[in-house]
Amino acid sequence: LGPLRSGAGRLAAQAGVPLVPVAVRVVMRGSQYAEAFIDIGSPVRADELAPVLGQSLVELDETLAATAATRDLPGYRRVVAGRGSVDGWISVLTPWRR
Repeated sequence: LGPLRSGAGRLAAQAGVPLVPVAVRVVMRGSQYAEAFIDIGSPVRADELAPVLGQSLVELDETLAATAATRDLPGYRRVVAGRGSVDGWISVLTPWRR
């Protein structure tokens, strides 16, 4: 995680509201098309944002590394199904290869 700019924190402090950390990774996991994973955290103060966001990204990266590309990511739910890739079509046509 690179350095965070102070703009959102300053606005949140002026408004008297917390910030919501959102960790995002767009990755290729063995499919023809990229997948996006989003982790929306609990509200935090501006001074807590960088460490909380950094930890969310570390945990997301570890989960991605530990999960087979053909499996859903544990702890995440699919909100939008993307376009199917060629490997998905082949597995439907050749069920013995699953």
